[in-house]
Formats: sequence, structure tokens, C-alpha cells
Amino acid sequence: MMKLAHKLTLILLFIGIIPAFVIGGFAFYHASSGLSHQAFNQLQAVRGIKKTQIESFFSERKGDMAMLVETIATLEENLNDISEVESLLAQPRSGEEHSFFSKYINTYGYYDLFLLSPQGDVFYTEAKEADYGTNLVNGAYKDSGLANIFQKAQHTRGFVLEDFSPYAPSNNEPAAFIAQPIYRDGKLLVVVALQLSIDAINNFMQVREGMGETGESYLVGSDSRMRSGSYLDPEGHSVKASFMGTVAKNGIDTESSREALQGQTGTKIITDYNGNPVLSAYTPVQIEGNT
Repeated sequence: MMKLAHKLTLILLFIGIIPAFVIGGFAFYHASSGLSHQAFNQLQAVRGIKKTQIESFFSERKGDMAMLVETIATLEENLNDISEVESLLAQPRSGEEHSFFSKYINTYGYYDLFLLSPQGDVFYTEAKEADYGTNLVNGAYKDSGLANIFQKAQHTRGFVLEDFSPYAPSNNEPAAFIAQPIYRDGKLLVVVALQLSIDAINNFMQVREGMGETGESYLVGSDSRMRSGSYLDPEGHSVKASFMGTVAKNGIDTESSREALQGQTGTKIITDYNGNPVLSAYTPVQIEGNT
């Protein structure tokens, strides 16, 4: 595992590369201070669990990448040709239905896997979308999140993370990426990149145990747009809706989110994105990564 140069601040409910999160909308305010105190204590406990989960999620993604890079680097050293490595891992073995790359993204829950040449050519992608065969330096997607992470990987020579933003080849759906370069004798051989799945994040963020009938937890980025979907408003406050729409209608700009974005942790009664009074617990999350 590579040493990390910087800590990235996850902004209220997600990633700047880089996000943090708030758990809001847990219950309407009760007149009884005893009930309120109990509810806040429970919110704080859930907040701590969600914080641990999001930190663990990105730690696991870093581990996934390390394993993938080691596999490719070892094969390249033996075969001495990255194109042979691609052919070996992209094709199913005799008697098998799926290739190594296909099994990898399905097993670990990624949307896509890329191999990028030192010149920025997308010479392999499992999904074979419109980015396949394009150049990330001067092609149609030179301003995309994938192009950004390609540049970051070259500069840092280590694990890097790119925040969610609309990605044209994937039907303009919001996409986030992780990547790591492989060098041999000081020469860049390939940049390996993975496209994260929003579903993988929603799977644990939308678990509502301990939050009652009206509770939810979600991630919000520094742009006040969603980085995980809302359980209570899955249409208007999904990650996709928040990027396609406006912050006012589809994002989160509450007192709690603003304080979390400023690095504060707390609990209070606020007015939520639906205009309702709610008990809210919020905190920024630290994610290790390279800028």
C-alpha cells in the first residue's frame, strides 16, 4: 500500500475528492426534553456508525486497487508487454464464461474498469462505452472526471480519487473514479482506473436501523449536491437529480450541512430540505488519499 501524502476532507454527506456527511431527518422534535435527549444520543450513535462505514468503504477501495495493480504489474513483469496482460485478463479462460476483469468488477461492485496508456489513450474498458478508444489529453472527454484522475495519477504516482461529476459516456450520470499508475524502472506503463458505483455507497448509507420511520442518512459534497441518495425523497434528492437539477430543489443547503462543510460536528434542531423541523446530527469525515 502506498504512503498517502494528504488527508482529504469529506464534505457533509460526501467527497471533495472530498466529502463528509450529515445524518438528518431522524425525528420530529418532541416537547419532552427527555425524549429529545434520547433521540439525540441515538442520532450520535448512528452518525458514528455511518462515519466508520464511509471511511471503511474508501479504505477497502484502496485495497481493491492495490490488489489489482499488483496483479497487473506482476504479469507485465513476466510477459514484458502490457498489451499481452490486457489480452490475458480481458478474455475468459478456457471453459469459463467471464474474464478476470469482468469477475473483478462484479465481485467488488464497480461500474467499470479502465486501462489508460501513458499518452492518455483509453485502450481498455470493461463496459465499452463511448470513452473506449478515445484520448483523455486531447479527445472528446479531455475535461471529464476520468481525464482529471489520469492527470492526477501521473503527478502523484500513487492512489488518487476523483469526486462525483456528470460523466457523458455513462449517459451523463454522476461518476467518481479511483486510479493508480504502474511504473517500471521510472517509466509509466499504464494507469489503472475504476469507476465507482453509486449503488455501492447507497447500500450502506440507506440502511436505516436505529433511525425510526422518518430517519435517514446521506452524504453531501462541497457543492451542496448529493453523494448518496435520500431515502425519503429518492426522486428529487438522488445523486443524479442533484447534479441535473439545482441545489435549491435537489441539493442540501441546511444549517447542519453548512456547519459540517466548515468542519464542525454537532447535533441540533434544524429545518430540513423539505422545510420540516428535524433532529439532526452531522460531522465531517476524513478520508486519506492523494490530491
